[in-house]
Amino acid sequence: MYKAGGASYEVRSDNYEVGSDNIEMTDETGVKSAMKSVIKPMRSKMTLTGYKCGAFLARNTPTLAGRILAKGAGLVASSISGQRRTLVKRNLERVLGRCLTRYEAINRVQAVFAWYARYHLESFQLPRLDAKDVDSGFVCEASDLETLKHHVSNGIGPILLLPHLGTWEWAAWWLALVPKMKVTAVVERLNNTELFEWFKSFRRELGINVITAGPAALGQLAKAVRQGHIVCLLSDRDINAGGIPTTFFGERTLLPAGPAILALRTGAPLIPTAVYWH
Repeated sequence: MYKAGGASYEVRSDNYEVGSDNIEMTDETGVKSAMKSVIKPMRSKMTLTGYKCGAFLARNTPTLAGRILAKGAGLVASSISGQRRTLVKRNLERVLGRCLTRYEAINRVQAVFAWYARYHLESFQLPRLDAKDVDSGFVCEASDLETLKHHVSNGIGPILLLPHLGTWEWAAWWLALVPKMKVTAVVERLNNTELFEWFKSFRRELGINVITAGPAALGQLAKAVRQGHIVCLLSDRDINAGGIPTTFFGERTLLPAGPAILALRTGAPLIPTAVYWH
């Protein structure tokens, strides 16, 4: 028992009780845990609010002004995302096959973040665009529309293999808007549940049938293929670490086996596809 300034303190293991004021203090680990339990939901809420504000601005801001804002947001994200910035730099060096100078690394990494911000901006703008604007906004490297229609008319929807490149939502929105085709896509579950549900709702607004990645996804995709849906699969990243080893830009990595398995089970054609902005 210790006394100081009229207050008595009794030490009990790792807990400290202030006798005069009846206040209990947990140990350092408990404090950190309590802080995390408060900060994490706040951070999730702030992230969701940020995306919602971005979507609102994208739909209510002229295109040029929106692109300027997106570039600024990308620069801010680059400056505060140290770990991701390092990852982007490493991937760029892997693709280019050489080390980047300090000046080159700064410019190229900032450009990646700026393009990613623009991707979100222009995806969020889609619901306000008409068919003509959407059609003029992208170019697609894949089979022509008649080939897709042929497969769908035969009762088997084709599988479009897409990289994380450009803006695939534009093509999906156009397919739903113009030729009135059904489009299905798989999305990765996010730790931020509210943000994940918001993104699912947004893609449904674009006419995309959304399937969550997981054990049940393959069966749901097979059903969509047999219903004549065009299935869009981002296929350059293995989420579940159960993919096929391959060499990618000179490095050994895993690529997902799901698209090939789905094609074998359903007889659907696999069509490599890339969507770029004009």
